[in-house]
Amino acid sequence: MNYILFDGPSRTNLLPFTFTRPVADIRIGILTLREKWEAYLDTHTSTKTEDHLSGKWPLIVKDKNIYINASIIPTVELVNKINGLQENEKLCAGNELIAYCQTGNEAMEPEGLH
Repeated sequence: MNYILFDGPSRTNLLPFTFTRPVADIRIGILTLREKWEAYLDTHTSTKTEDHLSGKWPLIVKDKNIYINASIIPTVELVNKINGLQENEKLCAGNELIAYCQTGNEAMEPEGLH
């Protein structure tokens, strides 16, 4: 499984922190959001972010990808729900996209994915 952390619409609310880094690389306590997700997922992640940041944080797309909103703090229950997503299935909380499962090696843009 390939996990991709995306900035989402909350990116603009987190300025100026997100001028120089993706949402996933904002520190919450001792760990960044990325480090928290990688610990729960037990794997490395890549990032879908603004073009000017993608050189340092490149997007890696594989045959099966799960996009995760980086501004969400992971829990065991949430990770289990995300890992249970089927192809082209979304996990939302109200109108906010939490995660999206996509197959194929082209990056896709579901509504709410920034």
